[in-house]
Amino acid sequence: MQKTSLIFCLPFVCATSQAANLYHQSSDCILDPKLDIISVASLYTNIRGKSKKVIEEEAKLLTLEKIQAKMNEHNSDYVIKHVSFKYDEKEFVSSYVSLLPVKKCENAVVINKKYIHRLHSKIINFKSKLALDTSTTLKFTGQPYAIKPLSIPTSHVTRNTPYGIELGTTYMEAEEKIGHFSAVWPANDSTKIAFLGRDNAFIFQDDKLIGYQFNRSLLPIDLRNRIELISEQPIFNFSHNGEHHIIDKFINAEQLDSLKKHFDNVHTVNIKVSDQAIRVQLEGLSIGTQLNAQLKANAMPCFEGKTNIDQFIRDHKSSLFRVIGFANKVSYITGCSESIQLHHSGKAHSIELFEPISQANGFLYALDNLLAPMQNWSYSGINYGDNQDVLQNFKTKVKDKGVIEVDSANWFGVFNIYENTIANATLYPKSI
Repeated sequence: MQKTSLIFCLPFVCATSQAANLYHQSSDCILDPKLDIISVASLYTNIRGKSKKVIEEEAKLLTLEKIQAKMNEHNSDYVIKHVSFKYDEKEFVSSYVSLLPVKKCENAVVINKKYIHRLHSKIINFKSKLALDTSTTLKFTGQPYAIKPLSIPTSHVTRNTPYGIELGTTYMEAEEKIGHFSAVWPANDSTKIAFLGRDNAFIFQDDKLIGYQFNRSLLPIDLRNRIELISEQPIFNFSHNGEHHIIDKFINAEQLDSLKKHFDNVHTVNIKVSDQAIRVQLEGLSIGTQLNAQLKANAMPCFEGKTNIDQFIRDHKSSLFRVIGFANKVSYITGCSESIQLHHSGKAHSIELFEPISQANGFLYALDNLLAPMQNWSYSGINYGDNQDVLQNFKTKVKDKGVIEVDSANWFGVFNIYENTIANATLYPKSI
């Protein structure tokens, strides 16, 4: 097996080194048992504004560059055992490659910069004219995973029927009426809170709708901003002086007095709409039974990185805070300040380790009870509030002031540092 020779010449000195060869998995090779299998992972993030074709080629070239460096370290040729690419639209391409050391290869199909398209391609028939099946290259996102589209029949809210869902309706019947809830928080074994958009909370007790709360700031901003926006804002129906009225935002004093007779816990704020005018805005109200200070919330499961993340979601998703965000992307929030976002395929896309949630500016009833069991994050021996020096146990790169990239055996991470302490991070599991 002949390695490629590279000759470097400086004044008075010439040096020769051999570049290791990379072979496609269809090559007929004799393995070298004296050397270990090696693996290479990369993360390509410079994708904004580029076509799919350019993104794919550049991501593969970056991966090949890392493969070549790794092979040269071991001074051996390698054949691909496994290769996979994950593409997340508008964010990144991650790759994972495992390589087998070889003594020699017959009918060898070389992968290099000239033939970069062979990386993550399947040779259909290498004995005759080579035909490359590129259908196994990067798969771009299609429809989000298992999410029915919203189909809200009405946004009118009456004393007993918010958004067309009557009190006493089961959770499954309610969700069927609207397509999906934007978020579901399992408070305990008998109580769950389902959100429609960011401002509407439906309280289910023993699988029956017992109450509804509207507020323009139901949840603290760190949770609120994770939930999808909906265009169907609530319209409140009531009678005033024998006439039917509807209110969606502003209300006068007489209407407010009548509104309080039809709905509970009516809350308003004064809004300055011009230099001369101030109007009263409806800020919140409720119907039926609400959560109270006696609510005892269960502690949600935590993911500590010791088990398979996809299996963790399958085992515990009914006990986690499920959120549907922008573009119907699904996330699960755990009891340890982690948000696990899924790919459209249902597999884990990333893990966000976020800072403690402040209860300020959140007006969901019993919010403090719901947040009480929430713990700070802890992952792979790294804890919220640790000194940044703990990251030295991993391969790191300072990306920017206060931003450190971390490369571990199983994930890539971007950590944000404040005053030398670790505040939050986003981790990207490597494909295996």
